[in-house]
Amino acid sequence: MSLFQSLAIRAAQAGKKFVTGVKTPTSSDHDIATGLNTVDHCGITFVQPKVITHDQSVAFPSSTAGSITLQHFKPTATTNPTPTDATTPWKTVQWWAIGN
Repeated sequence: MSLFQSLAIRAAQAGKKFVTGVKTPTSSDHDIATGLNTVDHCGITFVQPKVITHDQSVAFPSSTAGSITLQHFKPTATTNPTPTDATTPWKTVQWWAIGN
């Protein structure tokens, strides 16, 4: 069973909806309308292999109801691992959300 199948089954058992989609970012910060009224949990996985310029990507419920925010970070420099907003090249991510 895949991660997405498992999440969909657990969401349904809890009376929630599970939605998923793909996004190729064009900036370091994106809001995505999920089609849900509220988002309880969310996450992302890389569709394409991760590249060094995007060491970290995170997803969390947005301040806009029913949306999630994707943020992408890279190291400040090769000698400084402090995260800073990522720049191109962008890689496609698959996002998922659970809610009502």
